[in-house]
Amino acid sequence: MKVKIAKPESDVDNIKNYISDIRTDMREMRYDIDKLNINLRLEMKSDFRLIFAVLIASVLGLAALMAKGFYWF
Repeated sequence: MKVKIAKPESDVDNIKNYISDIRTDMREMRYDIDKLNINLRLEMKSDFRLIFAVLIASVLGLAALMAKGFYWF
């Protein structure tokens, strides 16, 4: 009877070890994902500023061309 009980107990201990390993791996993955998310937000912020500046410059350029075409200058 003791042998039959010892086997499931060792299996449960192994499962607990596996679960703790999975938890630590998930914590590490969460940390890595958070770092990537922060980097991505910084890149998106700088990309938005660049695209917005190009958009404003192109609108002003087109407005200047229209003004010259209508002899406003």
